[in-house]
Amino acid sequence: MKIASLLSTILLLFLLLLGFRNQLAERRFTEKSSSQCAALPTASREAVLWEKVMQPMLNEPLWRERDAYDASHFLMVPLHSAFASNYCPGIDGFNHFFNHFTNSYIPDNFNGLDSITKLQFLYLVSEYLVLYEERNNHFHKDTLRKVLNSLEVTWNQPTSAWDKFRFPKGMKERIMWKLSTKSVEKSYYRSFTDEELFVFAIAADLKSVLLNNSPKFIDEILDVAYKTLKQEAVFIGANSSRWLFQPGVWKDHPDYAYAGWYHQAINLDKNPIPGIAGDTSHSHRWPLWLVSLQRGFKAQKQLDKVGYMLKLRRGLAAQFLQKVLIPPSSAFPNFRTTNFMDGNNGIYRYGYHTDKTKLGYSSYELSGTMLIGWWAFLAEESMQKVYCFIGSRYPLSDREISLYLNHDTTRDRHPFIKGKAQYKSGILELIARLACKLPREKYQ
Repeated sequence: MKIASLLSTILLLFLLLLGFRNQLAERRFTEKSSSQCAALPTASREAVLWEKVMQPMLNEPLWRERDAYDASHFLMVPLHSAFASNYCPGIDGFNHFFNHFTNSYIPDNFNGLDSITKLQFLYLVSEYLVLYEERNNHFHKDTLRKVLNSLEVTWNQPTSAWDKFRFPKGMKERIMWKLSTKSVEKSYYRSFTDEELFVFAIAADLKSVLLNNSPKFIDEILDVAYKTLKQEAVFIGANSSRWLFQPGVWKDHPDYAYAGWYHQAINLDKNPIPGIAGDTSHSHRWPLWLVSLQRGFKAQKQLDKVGYMLKLRRGLAAQFLQKVLIPPSSAFPNFRTTNFMDGNNGIYRYGYHTDKTKLGYSSYELSGTMLIGWWAFLAEESMQKVYCFIGSRYPLSDREISLYLNHDTTRDRHPFIKGKAQYKSGILELIARLACKLPREKYQ
């Protein structure tokens, strides 16, 4: 009896101790969760839209051919918002999404995508890796390895420019040719394209994750990126506070050949502008590219280069606000952008569209790209108010949609973003509302 009583007492003490430990562990978990996680108010418009459009999209294989190009555009602001606000349902959704991508990388033949689509999606992945590492102090090795290997292949494989020039030693050879060659038959032969600029940004992201453990080719890419931006960014304006990237390099390109015209007509003669800047649609990636590069050079402890990236970020913000962004007025009830980064607002891509009844992008008709939200990454506090206003405008009027969607692509797209659906499904409204609340101190 005494033994049985003793065993019963020991068991009781063990259960009490176990219960205490479980309560302590639960309390610690709760405290950790409450300090790290934030919940959108369940009745908030953002929470409703996240559940309606974002969560379903994160359960789909958006890295496949139809969706990969768009996914990077439309998921970038939600990705940053989830991590910046510690919104755990969003973070969990992205963790699941990128784990699924990593496991499907080979079965879905991701490397079979065209180069620019692949790089654009990989930039979304590299941004996720940076944000995940910042939060957890470690990274997904398998995911990072796939991005790293793909980037190395892109950097080193033989390449070309405009199907005219061959560079058997890879992208570095092509870039150094562009930097050293001043006289070309067509000005755009030496233009830097999205392909090269995405490579720069992805390399910078990987550097900020791997630090001193990054392979040599990552530092090589960053060295070339810095040389490119030092040479090709042309400072303008009072105190040279604003800048343009390669002004005039696109003057001979068919997309820019009619930039001097402001009104559409059939059979227009070419009317190029000699010093024309890049279009504002492609340029919307610059704010985040520069954030990536600033992080990458910080990881290298190259403080002079970090300072130069900050100068570029501030100069880009000044150029955008002073020359590109058009506030609401009696002429139009929402924000617009000019068609070109120097403030020129003539026709872009005249005769380009597969629908020949659409002659080109007239003044302000590239404004729709702004709604994807990447301009929120500018080092400028007032951009928060811009996206707050845009978010407040939903549902948009037919007049607003008509301008923003004047030349929709004819390719197949996700049901949430195809045609007018992107304005009605909630995806663009969610992006604007999340961009409105991005913590500005993180992007200053």
